Amino acid sequence: MSRYRISLLVLLVVYGGFGLTIAWFGMRVPPYVGDLTRLGGYSEVDYGWRAPQQRYQPALYRQAASYPAGIEVLVLGDSMSLHNAGEQTDPGVYWPNHLAKASGWKIAALHRAEWLLDDLMQDPQFQAAPPRVFILEFAERAITALGRITAGADPTACQGVPHDPQPLPLEPLVPRSGVWSPPSTSIAGVDFSLGANHLKRKLLNALHPGWNETLHFDLDRGGLFSSRADRSLLVYADDLRKVDATAEQIERQRCALLSIQNQMHAAGVGYFMVLVVPDKLSTYRRQVVDLPAGYPEIIAKLARDPALNLPRLDLAFDRAVDAGTPDLFLPNDTHPGVAGHKAIAESVLRHLVAAGVVAE
Repeated sequence: MSRYRISLLVLLVVYGGFGLTIAWFGMRVPPYVGDLTRLGGYSEVDYGWRAPQQRYQPALYRQAASYPAGIEVLVLGDSMSLHNAGEQTDPGVYWPNHLAKASGWKIAALHRAEWLLDDLMQDPQFQAAPPRVFILEFAERAITALGRITAGADPTACQGVPHDPQPLPLEPLVPRSGVWSPPSTSIAGVDFSLGANHLKRKLLNALHPGWNETLHFDLDRGGLFSSRADRSLLVYADDLRKVDATAEQIERQRCALLSIQNQMHAAGVGYFMVLVVPDKLSTYRRQVVDLPAGYPEIIAKLARDPALNLPRLDLAFDRAVDAGTPDLFLPNDTHPGVAGHKAIAESVLRHLVAAGVVAE
């Protein structure tokens, strides 16, 4: 047999092996429900949540593309607050639904990947009718990448402007609700894209674990997740991005956020709030067997001066974990479960009550 034919045969065997492996994974691997199982190639059978996740159907707040008139609360946030193209979370799950249920307020959310604060403040609708409450939300790990938010802020403005908020009425809604259950793990046919992704992740994990966007940690207790692997923690690798943040960098961001707060109040916003959602690794840090050295407490440092309106979601999440709340974060996902979203909404409402924005 010629050398050419031998080479061709070897290639056919190699490509055939890859094709058969992709087809096999495409038939046998359950569809990915969580972003962490998809990014890391982990099994949904082991890491998928098994307790039902409640949702509101339809959602009780607006996920808008532009500033909507006639609202009382505006959220400028990320995937912790609203669905964006390509993201998996159901709109009825997010925390503004729970806030709308408790308050009856008209709430809308804009994605901060699509809006700059300066552009929003220049919007004629915003200038004509600024919201009573403005909530700037971002995930904790974004503290090192707030350039789009703090670019026009004064990082030396560390003196808050006194602000006397006007109380908002509480008019509870009676929403429709439903149950959001995980899809069946039974698979019909072959999903080649699923098989190819699973094979790619397997190879990356074996050849270069550092390329994986999902990190795995062992927990010292079970019961915190409804998944089978309830003593395992999957987190987004970017949860470690803030480890190298210096005290000076965090303080500069705190001052910039305070500057934005002052600007918003001067623009007619009734009450401005910074809402930092703890990262998943931060939330379960005390249960992690081998927490990375130097892991910081970002929210505590941002909240060291009460002049910045910032609810302590980290403390609320700590209490929920101490109480053994399952699926505060979804076991297969980087986002909170329904328990986490409820905790966020309750913390926001308690903060507004304490600040005098809402009459007790």
